[in-house]
Amino acid sequence: MLDSVRKTKRAVIVDIDFRTGGLGAEVTSIINEEALYDLKAPTARVASLDIPVPFSPSLEKSVYPASKDIIDAAFNIVQQSL
Repeated sequence: MLDSVRKTKRAVIVDIDFRTGGLGAEVTSIINEEALYDLKAPTARVASLDIPVPFSPSLEKSVYPASKDIIDAAFNIVQQSL
């Protein structure tokens, strides 16, 4: 993972867990501890909303990150580093 960050100089963490205290937060922490000075832009995180997941499947989809969110995060991180 750190080799990829050092090679691309960027990181986008995508996780369906909660943004606060989720696995993505831990991965971001490791990247910031080990490869902070290799990054051209801050690490971007795309995660679920920090709310309880609704029981209804149609409402459940609104909590999880969508592909548009991932694309926007990747686009923004590239724009920041230019």
